[in-house]
Amino acid sequence: MKPTLLVDRKYFFELGGSLFAGLRGDERLTLNLVEETTQFIRINGAKVRQIGCVENAHLAFDYRLKKGDALVKCGYSVTLTGERTTDSETLKAAFNQLRTQATELPIDPFSTEIENFGQSENVFCGELLPFSDAAERLPSLMNSLPITGIYSAGTSVRANMNSLGQKHWFETDHFSFDYSLFTPENRMAKGYYSGSKWDDGVFRSNLESTHSQFSQLTKPVQSIEPGKYRTYLSPMAVAELLHMFSWGFLSEGALRREESSLRLVRQGKKSLSPLVTLKENFKRGLVPSFNHLGELAPEEIKLFERGELENTLVSRRTAKEYGVTSNAASGSEAPRSLEMEGGSLKEADVLSSLGTGLYLSNLHYLNWSDQKAGRITGMTRYACFWVKDSKIVGPIENLRFDDSVFGIFGTELEALTSEAVLIPATGTYSNRDLGGVINPGALLSTKNFTL
Repeated sequence: MKPTLLVDRKYFFELGGSLFAGLRGDERLTLNLVEETTQFIRINGAKVRQIGCVENAHLAFDYRLKKGDALVKCGYSVTLTGERTTDSETLKAAFNQLRTQATELPIDPFSTEIENFGQSENVFCGELLPFSDAAERLPSLMNSLPITGIYSAGTSVRANMNSLGQKHWFETDHFSFDYSLFTPENRMAKGYYSGSKWDDGVFRSNLESTHSQFSQLTKPVQSIEPGKYRTYLSPMAVAELLHMFSWGFLSEGALRREESSLRLVRQGKKSLSPLVTLKENFKRGLVPSFNHLGELAPEEIKLFERGELENTLVSRRTAKEYGVTSNAASGSEAPRSLEMEGGSLKEADVLSSLGTGLYLSNLHYLNWSDQKAGRITGMTRYACFWVKDSKIVGPIENLRFDDSVFGIFGTELEALTSEAVLIPATGTYSNRDLGGVINPGALLSTKNFTL
């Protein structure tokens, strides 16, 4: 049975309508709802250690007050209960506070008018493990393997409406199992299983693939000196690198402020490999295509086409500030549904194509070491191996790398695997994240390791 939401579509639009009825002529208001009903199960040693259910609904206000030809902007966030009297009182108090704040705030020169960007409704019904059965079903599928991880599943909602009649509703059932296999020496192999339809057979296959890496961890640990090595990056490792693109790399605003190394591409000084085709793809329905303003993004936005820069991500604020056209990017101008196309390298041929070098399953602690030059630093993590003559010799001690985007995805990129896979977003800090990154693995002719 599908879990019940605290705030359903009808209730959300009724709450918004009651607020909008009290607006004055110089006021505009947008509401954004983030909601979930989620079951969490913590697994340790293939046994259930903790189980719980979260029902959560956050409503964010985006208030605009017109002063002459300019705008004052302010925001507020509240938690909804699903109980009409309580929620109505909470919303009224929050709105009155917004009005008070707006009288004291300066004009925002790049704030844009609230507009009606239309209506949309997308509901994706999945086939999840029933909440009542999941705690017994999961351990039975693990074959007593040393698994530790978090299983989360349920319904998530993103919704938006404004005082000019705009209405958007996005609802999806989805699950993720983010897990690791641990050796007695505390070495780890990491796996993910996610989607909207749970399948025991697919999960067992996923687990077998992770276990095949795990079995290699019993081999002698290899100590590798800093230097440059031929390297294979698994899809999980590539996804970590692509996540760095959310930190200003693809942002038109960051580029205009000369904070993004894409300025080197636009100036013709740098480029990516012709193997790289990168896009925002909303066709898969993993995340809503509307942003916080309710703008509907195109189904597909080409960012790089065979290494050539086609588009950056442009918010309405940046569009107003620099006189360019918005493509419905988020306020942070970070990608929301990033996808990199695969290449021609077969998964079965990865080791033979690598020959001698490093096989990296996972990376972490990534950061810009020089953002303007496009340099990224980070460390190896989880099931990373030294390979010699196309055979895994053993796991390596952790290494730190420092390399350029224009090397990893440019001059150093030799091949991409033929299959692009979904690496799910598994964050649960304030709410359960949606979507993820779809990308292949990458074979590099060389990669620089500094420590």
